[in-house]
Amino acid sequence: MKTTTKVRWVFLAMIGMVGGLPFGTNGWAALYSGYVGNRTDGTGTVIDTAGGMSATGNSWAVTGNSTANKGVRLDWSVDPSGGNWVYTYTFTMASGAQKDIKNFDLQVAGAFGASDLVSTAVTPATGVTGPTPGSTLPASISENSATIATPTVLTIAKGYQWSFAGTQDYTFTMTVTTTSAPVWGDFIVSSGATTSTDYLTAYNSDFGAVKGAFPTTGGVYNGHVAVPGTATPHVISGGVPYVTLQNAFDNATDTMLALAITFTETPVFNRPGVSLPLLGGYDAAYTTASGWTTIGGSLTIANGTLTLGNVEIQ
Repeated sequence: MKTTTKVRWVFLAMIGMVGGLPFGTNGWAALYSGYVGNRTDGTGTVIDTAGGMSATGNSWAVTGNSTANKGVRLDWSVDPSGGNWVYTYTFTMASGAQKDIKNFDLQVAGAFGASDLVSTAVTPATGVTGPTPGSTLPASISENSATIATPTVLTIAKGYQWSFAGTQDYTFTMTVTTTSAPVWGDFIVSSGATTSTDYLTAYNSDFGAVKGAFPTTGGVYNGHVAVPGTATPHVISGGVPYVTLQNAFDNATDTMLALAITFTETPVFNRPGVSLPLLGGYDAAYTTASGWTTIGGSLTIANGTLTLGNVEIQ
């Protein structure tokens, strides 16, 4: 027999397993960060160990062992800011293999639209053209050329592209601010320089492959690349959106507001010395709490104190 327990207001402090409650949150999400690339010091000694990068040509090859063949690297980070998500990508070339960058292409999730974009930026900006915030997203991005006999052909179905006017800085940083939480995705960097068969390119080694679920807790993730996703925030805390209860539990520092929806997960609150309110039943704007937030699972309170309101346990 299935039972439902509704809680208008209750304090829970280190009391173990509870029938379950979904919540929204307001707090600082942990920073997600990582990199792809294998670089050497010019003598064959590897200085990056994350891997996850494929590259063409002696100048960008990631297993080089000479001053002209040191490899390349892409660092990325995702951080919440003012209710948005800020994505930062830094592409670095070894000093002995300095080549121009022709394009930097970044994937976005299929349902991501122009309205999800807040702003974009690139450093250095001289000679760079990029996507205009709010504009229509490109339908397709490809790195190929009819002038090369057997070009490397990689296609991002939907994304943003920055085009560079032949500048040869060693490092470029691209920033995208969106309303969307991160998912795993792809990128491509190409140069105007060529080998005998194709452009110099660098991209994540699992390009085009089906990616696993994005982490629900903060940390460093080597060998993967985070890109703007399509997930709608379910929990808000201090203006910061969270998609899962566990993510909110792990990172919130202020009152957590949850949508009046059902969460099918079994979150664990483990925050020694932390006391947070979890208020459910909110509308899409998080302004009115006239309904119930439901969790179809269980809630474990291992450490800390929760104050729950308008939650339903099934």
